[in-house]
Amino acid sequence: MRAAPGPTQLRSRVAASLGVVVVALVAAALVVADTRVAMLGLAGLLAVTAAAVILYRRLRAAQASNARLVEAIECIEQGFGRFDIEERLVLCNRRYREIYRRNGTDANSRMAEIGMTLRELLALRIENGLNVVPPGQSTERYIEERIKAIRAARSHVLRTDDGRWFAIDRSPAPDGGWVTLWTDIVPIKRAEDERRSLEMQLHHAQKLEAMGTLAGGMAHDLNNAMVPLLALTKLAARSLPEGSRERRRLELVQRGAERAREVAAQMLAFSREEKVETCAIDFPAVLREAMELLRRSLPATTRLETRISPVPPIVANAGQLSQVIVNLVTNASQAIGAEMGVIGVSLEPAAAPTAAAGGKWVRLAITDTGCGMDEATRRRIFEPFFTTKEVGQGTGLGLSVVHGIIAAHGGTIEVSSRPGDGTRFDILLPSVA
Repeated sequence: MRAAPGPTQLRSRVAASLGVVVVALVAAALVVADTRVAMLGLAGLLAVTAAAVILYRRLRAAQASNARLVEAIECIEQGFGRFDIEERLVLCNRRYREIYRRNGTDANSRMAEIGMTLRELLALRIENGLNVVPPGQSTERYIEERIKAIRAARSHVLRTDDGRWFAIDRSPAPDGGWVTLWTDIVPIKRAEDERRSLEMQLHHAQKLEAMGTLAGGMAHDLNNAMVPLLALTKLAARSLPEGSRERRRLELVQRGAERAREVAAQMLAFSREEKVETCAIDFPAVLREAMELLRRSLPATTRLETRISPVPPIVANAGQLSQVIVNLVTNASQAIGAEMGVIGVSLEPAAAPTAAAGGKWVRLAITDTGCGMDEATRRRIFEPFFTTKEVGQGTGLGLSVVHGIIAAHGGTIEVSSRPGDGTRFDILLPSVA
């Protein structure tokens, strides 16, 4: 099919047409002057010539107006198409023709062209991958349904199968055809996705804050209840003979109360209500010490790989950082289970998580080759009391405590995971320097 004429070609064609019209008018005037000169005389000849000149000027004005219209259509960023009553494309700009290309940029794929019918344009969309015929449906049936939908809708949003988004508006024309305008709304869709993501993050932060407040109150009440229980149990146990059945039972009660107090301490850490002392610490030294302890507790089937780079000091609580490391490595080991697996721990300098944060930062990354988790689980792992472990195997506070500690230190924590592909935790903390 021949390529559609551009603005320069359209103007030259109109000019050529005007020349033909003028020549014909002058010829007609000469014929009239030759045959009826006796009757009309010179005045009649001048009148005919004047009429031809007026008509020529009007045609020239129409030519200039049409040229400006074509240039204006070519200048707009939207795709513009004009269809006649037979649903045939009679005028369009280059943007409209390029939309029909594969991905909108593939020069090896065909563009829309003037003269194509709506049916041919839909077939071109399918050819270039903008639309895909559903399985089990014929191409002809699909095109018929799309034509009906286009005729019925004055405006709609189209997502092409190559990932582009367009807002399409259709307005009727006086001759029974219509004008269509395609507006690229990919930036708007991206902004909407970012807004939804920020709203989800805000909702999650508010949820964690509310749960932290609840956990703090529960922890205080639980801790207050444990104080007399532990004190009286210890006194009662000391008054009984060593090895007696009654003393052993009281010792069991004492251990249970101590475990409850540990849970209360974790809840306080999550709620960030406990006050901890911080100072400039050597993060690599804290990490190496934690690794020495963890190597002895990991099963023989799990290999621990560390890569520690020099980093500037950070202001933190060494005990809480050790708690974060132990918790994450222990979770990684449990995700691997009895299978052969690898846990990677690395520490290195890092860029600030945002431009507004500024300064120097350090990154602690902990990876594992375990079972991984799906997106629904990943979104909930920092919620208090949420756990995927069996009843009695965990409190669901470990990662909540980790989140609370990192947030209290002004850091961020990100998690990436897929079922069967393991998990990665990235912790960013600000440094002193």
